[in-house]
Parts: sequence; C-alpha cells; structure tokens
Amino acid sequence: MTIRTTPLALYTRTLHDLQRTYGRLAQAQVDVSSGKRIRVVSDDPADAARALNTRNSLRQTLQARESISNASFATQTQAEVLESLSSVLTAARAKAEGAANGINSPTELKTYAAELDGFLQELVAKANTELEGRYLFAGSKVHTPPIQTQGPGGKISSVLYAGDDLTRSVRVGPFETKPIDVSGQSVFFTPDRGPTVLAGPSGLKTVAGASDTLVGSAELVVAHTATTLGDGALGVGGDSASGLRPGASSASDTIVGAHTVSVQEDAATGERFLSVDGGDPVAFDGTETDLKLETPDGALLHVDVTAITPGFTGDV
Repeated sequence: MTIRTTPLALYTRTLHDLQRTYGRLAQAQVDVSSGKRIRVVSDDPADAARALNTRNSLRQTLQARESISNASFATQTQAEVLESLSSVLTAARAKAEGAANGINSPTELKTYAAELDGFLQELVAKANTELEGRYLFAGSKVHTPPIQTQGPGGKISSVLYAGDDLTRSVRVGPFETKPIDVSGQSVFFTPDRGPTVLAGPSGLKTVAGASDTLVGSAELVVAHTATTLGDGALGVGGDSASGLRPGASSASDTIVGAHTVSVQEDAATGERFLSVDGGDPVAFDGTETDLKLETPDGALLHVDVTAITPGFTGDV
C-alpha cells in the first residue's frame, strides 16, 4: 500500500510547526521582559516548587541577617557600657582603698565619701543605659529602668534591680538560635566571689581555706581600746621589766593587736632610741611622758619613758 503526502497535509504540518515556534518565541519574549521563567505554578510545577522553597530560604536568610545585624549592634553597645563600667569601678576601688588607710581626718573622709557617691551615681546611670528606647540591662522588662536607687537627699544608700534575668535570642540558622545580650541580674547581682581582701593597717589577715560568703564591700571596725606594754604589771598597763608605760596620749593610739617596741642604745654615744615594729627610731632621754612612736604602716603608739629601767635594752 502506497502512502501519499498531499499538499494539504504538508501545509497543515508546516502551519502547526510555525505556530509552535511562534508560541515559544512569544513565551521567550515574555520571559525576557518579565525576568521570570515561571509566573504561575502551571508553567512548570516541579521548578515552581523548587523556586518557592528557594524563595522561602532567601527570605529567612535575609531576616536572620537583619536580626544578626541588630543583635550585633546591641551586643557591641553592651560591651562598650560594661568596659566603661569597669573603668569606673577601678577608679572607685582605688579611691576606696585610699579612704580605708586609717590615717585620714574626718574632713578628708567626707571628701572621699562625696567622691565615692559620685562614682556610684555614674555607675547607676551607665547601668540604666538605653538603646533605641530599650534599657540594655533590664532583661525582658526593656521599658523599666533596671537599677532603682533609694536614699535621702539624692544620696544612694541602696539599690534594687527592677528587671528580670531573661535574655533575647536571635536565629542564626534554620534550627539554631544564640543569646544576644546579658541581663542586669547576671551582670550586677550575681558576681563570682573572689578572695577576701582586708584593707587598712589593722594587721588582720584572712584565714586560708575559710568558707567566707560575704559578697561586696563591708566595714570591719577594729578599734584601739587600751594600750598594754609587756606584762602590764607596772601601773596602768606598764611593763615591769622595761619600765615602759602608756603615754599621756595613749587614748589616741591607733595601734591594734600585738606589736614589738624595741629599746636600743648607741654604744659609742650612749644615746638611746625607741622604735615600734622596726619603724623610724626616736631618741629619748628618759624625761618624756608622751613620746610618739609610729609603725611602718602609720599606726601610732604613745609611751611614757620616765620610769624606764636603767640600762635596759631589748624588745617589749
């Protein structure tokens, strides 16, 4: 059987091919003008599904990048504030150590107190730092100043934390989040306890292995009550062996604890000297009723040498 292709069949096929080619050309023109190969899901269901997944991933990535950028700025600001707080604390600690040396006059102590109060005011102001209307160290209570102060006349006698211990987190991946800040509770009110430090010339020392629990600073009052020299059997607190007695101004002594008074004599000149704990030697002739001695760290001791035993040298 012979199959013949008629001119009509050739015409019909050619027309169909031309229409299909024009259709592809028109589709290509639309793709180029719109910049999109898929405009509706029916254009390519499989590729459309992949495109939607890619679009969602890009959207999540952009959101995460924006969140990370905002978090980075907030974290950097917190770090700058904490660094500034550290500098203020260092200066305040140095000032407090100067105030605790035990030799300041009442006027000097008032000056120290005013300066330390200024440091405290500065610390509170920095702890209440705001960023874009949010308090940095308030935890989740970002619209409440975290550090509340109490005290008469604008002075700070105590502080309260008005925030909480919650922190914000930022998504850095599809299944991963990271905390981006710290709360005032963790920064200011739960410090790691360091070793106990006793400042001042009291001579007190910490005990190795002691289970101290005090956090922060406190005042330990160690006061001189009475001076006793040697065995205390000579008069009121005098030493019967050396003849040394408390001086007329012994009530003003600042020495506390056990110390050593040395009586020395220059063999060449016969001149006699007194010193306490190896401090500066003070010459005496035996007529002094209120000779002032000073320890190397500034504690004072007054002695009466009028009854000193002739020829006595040594330690009391």
